[in-house]
Amino acid sequence: MDVQRIPSQEPSLGNSKQSGVSRDRVDSPVSFQEVLRTQSGYTPSLRFSAHAQQRMQSGGVKLDGESMARLEKAVSAADKRGAKDALVLMDDLALLVSISNRTVITAVDQTRQKNGVFTNIDSVVMA
Repeated sequence: MDVQRIPSQEPSLGNSKQSGVSRDRVDSPVSFQEVLRTQSGYTPSLRFSAHAQQRMQSGGVKLDGESMARLEKAVSAADKRGAKDALVLMDDLALLVSISNRTVITAVDQTRQKNGVFTNIDSVVMA
């Protein structure tokens, strides 16, 4: 049996228009997840919505690798129990998480929790 090697087709840098996608390098804002991954060496399996990222940045909230592990454990526990949308309470932070999408929808720090009402949740998890 003959095996033929197919040459690697690595994308070229520059103005390549393969599949209608420009390969130009553009400086864009760094996402919360990217900062977390590069600072702690931790790659989260959870995503953060733009709203959650904005809330966390404006409140000065930073989650380290240990906090992310606690959050992921809480989300996994809620998932095992059949939750769809859960409020995860962790230290001085409340995180509204879509369990099926594994996405943090919003984050509320202690200063914003005073008059907070959380609706459309089916579970609360204390992490």
